[in-house]
Amino acid sequence: MLQFKKIKFLTRKQDLRLDKGYAFLYLYNTSNDFLNIKNLFNLENIGLKFNKIKIYAADIDYFKLYKMLYNIETVPTIILFYKRKEKKRLTKTLLREDFEKFFNLEKYDVK
Repeated sequence: MLQFKKIKFLTRKQDLRLDKGYAFLYLYNTSNDFLNIKNLFNLENIGLKFNKIKIYAADIDYFKLYKMLYNIETVPTIILFYKRKEKKRLTKTLLREDFEKFFNLEKYDVK
């Protein structure tokens, strides 16, 4: 079984804490395991590089409310939040370059 140190897989809505600092929310469904694993590894690397960022993952089939709440049209979707406000999002990617552009976090002063 894969283990991730920086990613918190949500089991309840109350576990999602977006009120403090920066946080990523990775929304996925279980129908595309390869894409999920690739994206999760990229997220884990970002989390290890930027220690203050919280990273959450939620199965959209289980958390149907998130689909409506965050206007999710396609999965996987990664949303960057700062104190509950969405800053940007990325959908369906496998490319490391897409992650590097999306996660250009130095400009957000996140270390």
